[in-house]
Amino acid sequence: MLRFLLSRSNYEIEKEMFAQAIAAMERGEEVYLLVPEQFTLQNELRLMDEVASFAVSKIRVMSFQRLALEALSKMGGLKRTPIDRLGKTMILKNILEENSQSLRLYQSSIEKAGFVDGLLRQLAELKRSQISPEDLLNQASTLQNAALLSQKLAELATIYEKFEQAIAGKYVDNEDRLGQLAELSKLDYLKNKKILIFSFLDFTAVERQIIRNLILSGAEISIGLCLDLQSARSKRELVFESTHRTYNQLSFLAHEIGEEYETIILDGMENSSDEETKPPALEHLSRQLFQLVPKKFEQDTDAIELF
Repeated sequence: MLRFLLSRSNYEIEKEMFAQAIAAMERGEEVYLLVPEQFTLQNELRLMDEVASFAVSKIRVMSFQRLALEALSKMGGLKRTPIDRLGKTMILKNILEENSQSLRLYQSSIEKAGFVDGLLRQLAELKRSQISPEDLLNQASTLQNAALLSQKLAELATIYEKFEQAIAGKYVDNEDRLGQLAELSKLDYLKNKKILIFSFLDFTAVERQIIRNLILSGAEISIGLCLDLQSARSKRELVFESTHRTYNQLSFLAHEIGEEYETIILDGMENSSDEETKPPALEHLSRQLFQLVPKKFEQDTDAIELF
């Protein structure tokens, strides 16, 4: 089962996700909160504030990287030695030095500060987007009227291919682990588990493939997106453009594999507590902040202060 939880406010999404996680935990279910790596600590601390310490183990805060480690440890795939950034830097520098004569465009940049780090980030992004050296070469061959760009892509493909050959069968990095997880079409140990995914603007190709595998494995998945569908579809507010594209990609993915999905709009849902009702001024601000020609709020209010 796949659900989309949509709201203009990330706060509303997080509040709903934690409410669902705690309710599932109280029913004895195991729950995964899947968030970006940089938000794992923040959500772990919030979880400890909201849940008794003995129950924390039933709610797991995960990033895609942590999920890959867990899944591969349970289903095999952790035999290769992990390689850190320093190790990758040494391998990449060696490749650049050995092939400096054939890398005509990159030759003058090899010794520049930050070049290798930038190249490592580029290779990581290519892996996350599931772009192979062959894809780069194919694209380079089509750029007959852009010789410089074609040469640059061809040299990048050479570096990428040699880097992959250097670590193949011996080392594994975070991107490789995500790729391994994406190849596991069935994650049986996650069947019927509740997986709540939020705080993402978009997903890489590898992450979308992992979500696909989670759906096919029978996990109960809810994905929270900061999105106003009506505004996004009418293109009144470009701030939702990224999450609207993500929503379309994931809904297309669901159609592709024959999975039904439900879209729940959190904004406007009735609140059980009057104290939690958003003041009209804040509601107006949230709707007008990114408008090209915002409307004026005509009432007096003390709900907003400037410091």
